[in-house]
Formats: sequence, structure tokens, C-alpha cells
Amino acid sequence: MIGGYYTFGEYDVVIIIEAPNDEAVMSLMLKVGSYGNVRTKTLKAFTAEEGMKIIKDLP
Repeated sequence: MIGGYYTFGEYDVVIIIEAPNDEAVMSLMLKVGSYGNVRTKTLKAFTAEEGMKIIKDLP
């Protein structure tokens, strides 16, 4: 876990994590969701450098 924040607006809490792969994140989110009292929304983020590489590689 990188950080957690209480927020105003649509979401009460934002938690920022780093994981080795998408499968680990999905496993974690399924486990958290199985408790029934938490709903999650996952956003995959890229650094500026990663984003620029993706954009540069577009056809």
C-alpha cells in the first residue's frame, strides 16, 4: 500500500497500491469484495514516461 486518503465526493476513501501484476490486484479486489461491505473501483495508472512510450508506439 502506497497511501490511503479520505475524500469528499463520490468516493469516501481512495487507497493507492502497487502490485506485481494485474492478477494480484484482481485476487485482492475479489477478496475484499467477498466481505460484502466494500465496493471497489480499480484504475490502472501509468507514469508519464510509460504513457509517452505507449502513445509513441501507436500506429
